[in-house]
Amino acid sequence: GTHADCFAADATASTKQLQVLERVCVEINRQVQAVGDAMRRLEENIEKDFSALQTELSRKWTRVRELRDTSLAILDQLAMTVCQSHTEQEENESTFEDMQNENHLSGKVLG
Repeated sequence: GTHADCFAADATASTKQLQVLERVCVEINRQVQAVGDAMRRLEENIEKDFSALQTELSRKWTRVRELRDTSLAILDQLAMTVCQSHTEQEENESTFEDMQNENHLSGKVLG
């Protein structure tokens, strides 16, 4: 082998190494692109899922508030009914006692 033959062999080896490196670079870029695309899809799915979850939670929260308001209205009405009934009962008892006292007094006066 002459220097020219060695030089030609080196050039061929260098060319092959460059071709391998180019293929490696292309493959790395392809994988980076694939990972980037996968990450973007994942982020989009997370955003959609989060949005759906937020909507569902908002709907449930609204329903819970409606149930709370309805329950409080029923309790309020019940409390008013009980208080009114208690007041009427006290008035009736008071009236009954007054009537008994009046009968007792009139009995003494008449007797």
